[in-house]
Amino acid sequence: MILQDNITFGYNISQAIATVAQMVRYAALTHPTIVKNLEENSVSL
Repeated sequence: MILQDNITFGYNISQAIATVAQMVRYAALTHPTIVKNLEENSVSL
């Protein structure tokens, strides 16, 4: 039961990451400067 929950949780995480990646990719196509700012901010973090 716990193993099944972990598998489901991992799947949900991977789906969320894929969704965020798609959003970032879309933002990159529509607003290149936003991605540039994100990259600069992530480096400073």
